[in-house]
Amino acid sequence: MAVLAETNKSNTFTYDENTKMKLLLKTLDDALDDVEQGRVQTLEEAWVEIDAV
Repeated sequence: MAVLAETNKSNTFTYDENTKMKLLLKTLDDALDDVEQGRVQTLEEAWVEIDAV
């Protein structure tokens, strides 16, 4: 669920502060749900995923 506020001429997206906060809170809520359901990564798995980006 990516909510885009507007697109500028360089094809990058800008978000207003309200949209940023909603996206942050939703991401944190999803992460807490994963922890509660036991869907977690090891630290090593997380670094492999980060390094791939």
